[in-house]
Amino acid sequence: MADNAAGPEPSPGVDPALRPDDQLERIAEQLRELAVAKDRLQGLLDAVLTISREMDLPTVLHRIVTTAMDLVGARYGALGVLDDSGEQLGQFITAGLSESERGDLSGIEFPRGRGVLGHLIHHPEPLRVDEIGSHPASVGFPPGHPQMRTLLGVAISVRGTIYGDLYLSERRDGRPFDRDDEDIVVALAGAAGIAIENVRLFEQVRDGAEHFQRLLLPTLPDLSPLPAAAAMAQTRSMLRALLFDRFTPPSSVLTQLDRTLHAITDLPVTTACLARMEPAEEGWKLHWSTAGHLPPLIITPDRHTEYLDAEPGLPLAVDPEQDRPDHTHPVPAGTTVLFFTDGLVEHPEYPIDRGLAVLAQLAAGHAHLPLDDFVCFLADHRPSDGHDDMALLALRTPSD
Repeated sequence: MADNAAGPEPSPGVDPALRPDDQLERIAEQLRELAVAKDRLQGLLDAVLTISREMDLPTVLHRIVTTAMDLVGARYGALGVLDDSGEQLGQFITAGLSESERGDLSGIEFPRGRGVLGHLIHHPEPLRVDEIGSHPASVGFPPGHPQMRTLLGVAISVRGTIYGDLYLSERRDGRPFDRDDEDIVVALAGAAGIAIENVRLFEQVRDGAEHFQRLLLPTLPDLSPLPAAAAMAQTRSMLRALLFDRFTPPSSVLTQLDRTLHAITDLPVTTACLARMEPAEEGWKLHWSTAGHLPPLIITPDRHTEYLDAEPGLPLAVDPEQDRPDHTHPVPAGTTVLFFTDGLVEHPEYPIDRGLAVLAQLAAGHAHLPLDDFVCFLADHRPSDGHDDMALLALRTPSD
């Protein structure tokens, strides 16, 4: 029988001629290298996820630079974006410069792509340089530029076209960039190209959506002599769109109206009242919210009048982030509710309280009229002097 007493196969990468202590040290070194590689790969994965979450192009470009610096331990980093010609840099994003270094470079135009940077533009293969000054394409640095010896450059492509170049200089440990540094930055550049394309597509969709939304807004004639009328027409149009969901509280609708108008128009300070008549266990209830507007007036069947004074909230175009309160009030059967603008009650010679009192008296005396006749009577006998435009809206709950 053959003697099969040979020892176990040595571990890959271990020289069987080495002493046991040396073999253990070699294995330990390999484990350390594996741990470093694992950390780098995890760092690359985290970096790709972080960059892909950004939806603002300047933020993405700066994030690419700082991420690459972190992955290879570089002190300086930059990203040069090619201009439309593709022959020189049209944008240069830097990171790592101290305040004093930036001050030394103030007044110096950013690089356009000469020297070693230009070499990478015309030869977009990864470039590692241990001594920048000795590279054939080197043309030196401008006055005040920090001293740099080493360089790692990698091109970034978007949809098969060179978008720009990523530059890294000076490892913090003082060593030149190695092949591992090059490999991980090349991998990052691939992910960066995808992130840049995603952001550009997002911006195109966003700009198209904003343009489409503006097209949906009504086109108003030139009302320069009547700016208030134009603003109110636009406000009403936007309010009608927001009222599509009839279950949203009036206060929330007014807040959304305020924020929307603030984003797309230069609306002057405006008051508004938004109300909804809702069924209740006994009859009806009025659910309303105001933006600095005059309170509604209710006239009961027995001709009792009451202004629904409640916290009015801020007018529109004052603070779009300020919420407004909601209010409710029972409305018996046969009750008339009147909404109106200040043009109905304001008079330059009297306080507005007097106009409100006169309006309540007129409304109580004529609430029995059909609604069309009722509002016409109030408009014809208004307590104001008629110097301002006015609007009236009346509704009446069904009788039992």
